Amino acid sequence: MKELTITTETIGNEEISAVDARSLWVALGARRDFSNWIKDKVLNNIFFEENVDWSLLAQKGEAQPCGFAANRKDYILSIDTAKK
Repeated sequence: MKELTITTETIGNEEISAVDARSLWVALGARRDFSNWIKDKVLNNIFFEENVDWSLLAQKGEAQPCGFAANRKDYILSIDTAKK
């Protein structure tokens, strides 16, 4: 597994050690596309709570081959969430 960069981020009202979910996905070598992986592993998991265990980062426009820009959602995960 590749090494992840741990940063200090604000989730909810707390500053915590966290990792970028997309970087974790790449490091794990997940075969599913990111949007389905994050939904199954984090967003729809009853044990993880938004603004406590994870947070949505600002959306970025990403150019598509057809010429349109699609919004890409990125997430930040607490270290405890990333470990699970």
